[in-house]
Order: sequence, then structure tokens, then C-alpha cells
Amino acid sequence: AAAPPSTTIFVAGLPPGIEKARLWEIFSAYGEVTWCSVMREGRQGKPAGLVEFSNLEHATWVVANVNGGIPQGLAEPVDVKFKDERGSSYGYGRDPGGKGKSRYSPYGPPDSTGFDAYFQQAYSAAAAS
Repeated sequence: AAAPPSTTIFVAGLPPGIEKARLWEIFSAYGEVTWCSVMREGRQGKPAGLVEFSNLEHATWVVANVNGGIPQGLAEPVDVKFKDERGSSYGYGRDPGGKGKSRYSPYGPPDSTGFDAYFQQAYSAAAAS
């Protein structure tokens, strides 16, 4: 399920070596940015970022209109979505759900690829035999 609308967006597919100031500059064209951060290695080995806007309308517009497109100042398309609040504990060692569910994964949120469900089926079948 998609994350609920929030003022913070997640941007994947940024160019290698992008700096926080550049990310701020690019997304300031779409509204007032109040905070941003660059994460060095996202999916496909490209950096990802978080950008927080001063209001929900700006963030909503960016998710609706920039996702899959090329923002001004970049040469390649980016994926834009609302930040998943459940993912806010990734990478900080907290484990609210038990069994390591919230540990950081370089492959994105749990089961974004469907691998976890496949592995669980295969494991269950092997354990039953």
C-alpha cells in the first residue's frame, strides 16, 4: 500500500555524487523546502533522498507530477513517493515488531520485491517435507 500523504517525500534514482545543497536547489523549484537529506546508496546503487516541504500541497503536487519524470536540473527520471512513516526506524537499530522486521535493507522496504513471500513459501514447503 502507498504511504499516506505527508510533507516529506522519498526520491529514488538520484545521480551519483549529488549533494544535499543540490537536492535542496532542485526541489525548491516545486515549493518551499524545509529539510532534505541524501542517502548515498539507494536501489540500483544510486543515491536516494528525503525532501520535506513546508506544506502538504507542494509535496502532493511533486508526487503527482514529478514521479517518473525528469526534474529540472537532472538528466534522468526519478521515482518520487511519500515517505513511508513505518520506515522511519530503518537503520537505527530499533526493532518495534520483533524478529528483525525493521532492520535496514539496501534493497528497500521489506518485501518490496516479493522475495520475502516467495522465501517464506519455499521455507514452509521445505520444513514440511
